[in-house]
Amino acid sequence: MPFEVEAAERIIREAKEKGKGRNFQQTVDLILTLKDVDLKEQGKKIGGDVVLPSGRGRPVKICVIAAGDLALRAKETGVDVLTREDIATIGSDKKRAKELARKYDFFVAQADMMPLVGKTLGGVLGPRGKMPKPIPPNADVAAVVARLTKTVTVRTQREQPIINAVIGTEAMSDRDLAANFAAVVESVESTLPRGEQNIGSIIVKTTMGKPVKAL
Repeated sequence: MPFEVEAAERIIREAKEKGKGRNFQQTVDLILTLKDVDLKEQGKKIGGDVVLPSGRGRPVKICVIAAGDLALRAKETGVDVLTREDIATIGSDKKRAKELARKYDFFVAQADMMPLVGKTLGGVLGPRGKMPKPIPPNADVAAVVARLTKTVTVRTQREQPIINAVIGTEAMSDRDLAANFAAVVESVESTLPRGEQNIGSIIVKTTMGKPVKAL
């Protein structure tokens, strides 16, 4: 369902207007309602990670779980790094584990540490859709981190046919937000059984603003 840039910009501009007057920088949200989709069968296949061409418009918190050289290279990128010992300790304290899950947008883990992560933190990270993305010890961790700073995860929530994705902030230009809008819609459509025919409605709104219907 390709949207013309001008049409997407107009919708985003209207959403920004309806959300003005807040004393904090709001996000711009894209809400898609699905139709004629069996979520029990398709739910886990719908959506996924989408790299926003214009970025997220705000810092993204990333935590890398690694050891040795990979841990050292990860630290050089400026992200937080946890060791085997760290996750074993945190995993034994449910309160700390929940705080960890809330603190970061994405987790990345050295591939051979994934079994330990699953055992110690899986019960907390899994339900929140934040299980780490595994990478090999020789991975270009800087490239992985750079990609994640522009990534959003889109998926249905609690078996409801609705996807809510942040496509940026109100401080971003309408053109940049329109590019992100298109990237998310196209990505979701590509995972639906009948593509655009499975999308019932599309809405754009700021955090506290009124919704604007795009479809």
